[in-house]
Amino acid sequence: MITRRCGLYFHRICKKLLERENVGNEIINNITPNKIYVYGIGEKIRSALSRLHRDKFEVIYNEYNKIPINFLTCSYIAERILKNNHSNIIIIYNNFKSAISFDTKILNVFSQKQLNKMNKKELASFEFEPEIDYIFKDVYEFYFTSLLYNCIIQNLAAEQSARMTAMDNASSSATEMLGALSLKYNRARQSKITLELIEIISGANAL
Repeated sequence: MITRRCGLYFHRICKKLLERENVGNEIINNITPNKIYVYGIGEKIRSALSRLHRDKFEVIYNEYNKIPINFLTCSYIAERILKNNHSNIIIIYNNFKSAISFDTKILNVFSQKQLNKMNKKELASFEFEPEIDYIFKDVYEFYFTSLLYNCIIQNLAAEQSARMTAMDNASSSATEMLGALSLKYNRARQSKITLELIEIISGANAL
């Protein structure tokens, strides 16, 4: 799961995991609860899911908020995930659509176990050096790291668009509030001036 620190943007990822009608069939199909491991990128995952999924946390990468994300960083995260040789792997992330919108997506990723079960007879006519299994292992690691890197970049872009939208909405609300307060101030000021003029004129007439 990939999150950061931006309100609705963050909660949509956690909601995607917690929605049993979506998650039950799409993610946890034929997987017993004690075999589910959560790898989180972003500290907020821990606070949001610790009550229900504390025992499923494998690693939370909160350094992601402090260092620039690049392919090397993703390689480290991918290596840590692949080391456990999981049967099924899914990535939940926010996919950037435009400057004002994004989708929360569930990406099903080929695991190493699934890859090993694939029929490779079509490749039998080719010679590989080194062995094909060794090559597949390297290619798979690059494939998984590339997918993870793309998801994180999409997530970052979606986060920036969410921040931009939030700040734009806040600026618009502040401008409207300032306008409303200025109008009230001017009305109160004009009312006070009018009242003072009436008192002065009334006093002059009395003399």
